[in-house]
Amino acid sequence: MKNNKDAFLKYLFMFAIFSLGIALGLFFWDKIALPFHDLWGVKGILTVIKYNPLNNIVRFIVLVFFPAFLLSIIYLCNVKKNQRFWIKKSATLPDYFNTMSFESNKARIFYSTIILIFFCNLILFSGISSIYSAIPSVFDPFHEGETLGTGISYLAGKIPYKDYIFCHGVYQDPLRSVMAFSLFGKSIVSVRILEAVTQIICLVLLFILIIKIYNKDLVLSFVTIIILYL
Repeated sequence: MKNNKDAFLKYLFMFAIFSLGIALGLFFWDKIALPFHDLWGVKGILTVIKYNPLNNIVRFIVLVFFPAFLLSIIYLCNVKKNQRFWIKKSATLPDYFNTMSFESNKARIFYSTIILIFFCNLILFSGISSIYSAIPSVFDPFHEGETLGTGISYLAGKIPYKDYIFCHGVYQDPLRSVMAFSLFGKSIVSVRILEAVTQIICLVLLFILIIKIYNKDLVLSFVTIIILYL
């Protein structure tokens, strides 16, 4: 009974810290306003209102950063009153990293693996975050053309934001098609194949990450996957 109560308090505490991080990210959201510079003379809505599109990227990074930062600080500080939630044995941070026992090495490998898989997921998710899933037998010239058209323009040696423009980033629009063309040949199907392969690898790495986090508890891992895709 006591273990169930401790587990409940642990997850409640983690959820509260996570929510605080989200609240801080939202608090700073509208306060982030980078200066606007139109170096290439681009004409459009953003130049009319003088809005720097990098604001959205920085705001999103801040929003994602705060929850992870707060949880990491609480874990690493090993505050005495929160000790039962995070670290069973009292230890300073240098002692933890300098201990060469089997358990510490095992923990170091465990967290290093989680960090590695996390960054692999982050890189892959950044590549598929705005992929448009078209009907297999139908070509969407607008959404799929965002990457196909810019990719062809890039291969033709045209200058970005002078001869052509893209909205979703250098990889998401032109380079994704360029990579697909080099791997599978110059066709619409090549880009779809690269997207499918990327998504499969990303989902597998995500599931491995969740299993590692839950220490191979398949039930919790499955429930987490379901919640993420609701």
